[in-house]
Amino acid sequence: MGLAGPASADEVDVAAPRGPDALLPGVESPELAALRAAEAELSEQRGLLREPPPPWLARLRQPDLPVHWNERIARLVDFFRRNPAGRSLASAWLRRLAHHGDLVRRRLRAQGLPEDLVYVAMVESGFDPTARSPAGAVGMWQFVARTAREYGLRIDHWVDERMDMVASTDAAARYLGDLKRRLGSWELALAAYNMGYSALLRAIVRYNTNDFWTLASLEAGLPYETVQYVTRILAMAVVGRNADRFGFTGLRDIEPLRLARVEVPGGVSLAPLARAAGMERDELARLNAALRRGRTPPGEEAWPLWLPAAREAAFRERWAKMRPQVPALRTYAVRFGETLRDVAHR
Repeated sequence: MGLAGPASADEVDVAAPRGPDALLPGVESPELAALRAAEAELSEQRGLLREPPPPWLARLRQPDLPVHWNERIARLVDFFRRNPAGRSLASAWLRRLAHHGDLVRRRLRAQGLPEDLVYVAMVESGFDPTARSPAGAVGMWQFVARTAREYGLRIDHWVDERMDMVASTDAAARYLGDLKRRLGSWELALAAYNMGYSALLRAIVRYNTNDFWTLASLEAGLPYETVQYVTRILAMAVVGRNADRFGFTGLRDIEPLRLARVEVPGGVSLAPLARAAGMERDELARLNAALRRGRTPPGEEAWPLWLPAAREAAFRERWAKMRPQVPALRTYAVRFGETLRDVAHR
């Protein structure tokens, strides 16, 4: 198999797999119930398609994640294509993708990864940077704390970068890229992202195969939730690449999220920053959800603040007039016998 894998830092995020239904914000229960029922029906569909795919399937544009057509994926794509509940669910997801997708795709491209990994964030959280799971995973990419720190995200009293859309996307891209290099296929990388690298490696060794769909077909090869998770991502990647053909219209009318980064001092409340940007405080807080206490972390000389790109110029002009004037700092050589009171008096 050629899958030894490093031992220490790689064996992270080994909690029980998060169920694919844990985080579907903004989705009504009838659609979710219909999806669960459809996936339960697919649980016995394990083989590859024995016949050539039907014409409508063969004509679809393929995502840049490899899709090996099998009954699970084909039927789930058809569920999103024809079932009213499936269409409602896919429409809600695709509208969120239209708003957040460009930001995420740019970060994925920058690291040389397939753009359609954007559907991982869609399935994990619906692109909600404040999403939390019962297992303790946080943010758009649902990092647990240990994995987040392993991939360079800051988590402390003031900041939780798992809720920073840009920083967490960059960390998730590095993590997914590492999993792909170690495991050899995107299906296995996605499975490890859900169930944990160590748990997946044990399954590979136990059943002596590193083919995801072979493991999925075995009675106890992979957790049910993980198989559904990977299938859901791949099916939605196909749907997203063929949104017009499936009749999902109006997506081009949704304004994509464009962010600008400006540097502000540490220890500043979001309220004056929002006034300078000409926006509501809550709106600014949503874009900077990583700031846990409603202010930039004290002690930082400068902190990167995210703003709507359209408000950057106005913010810079207003903030130059509003920002607190900090006295210039200089070094003072303390004389022998001087106390802090003496220095303060000087």
